Amino acid sequence: MTMLTPPDLAGPLATAASLIATAALVDAAGTAHVSVTVSGAEISVQVPTHAGDEPARAAAVAAYAHALTAPVHRRAGGSHTWIETRGAIAGHPVHVWTTADRTADPGGQR
Repeated sequence: MTMLTPPDLAGPLATAASLIATAALVDAAGTAHVSVTVSGAEISVQVPTHAGDEPARAAAVAAYAHALTAPVHRRAGGSHTWIETRGAIAGHPVHVWTTADRTADPGGQR
């Protein structure tokens, strides 16, 4: 095992702090069956399709939005429509997202 010196600890400490913030966020949202990615200080939470049908996944994203005091948006992107929210917890930027079951029409509506 390699011992890290103080300057080398910045990355691992930022990741650890992000993981702690993520645990608090997941607890506050009260959800399960999510996929979490932490990269430095940034947190991404995916509500995957196996977590439920579209209304259940949208409700999970809404629970995170409530915990982050942020709005939920539907956004068309390529062949998908995304249900997402962005906010921050303990200074860590957070993106929570899932895909909608149906694609958006050219006007941005389902």
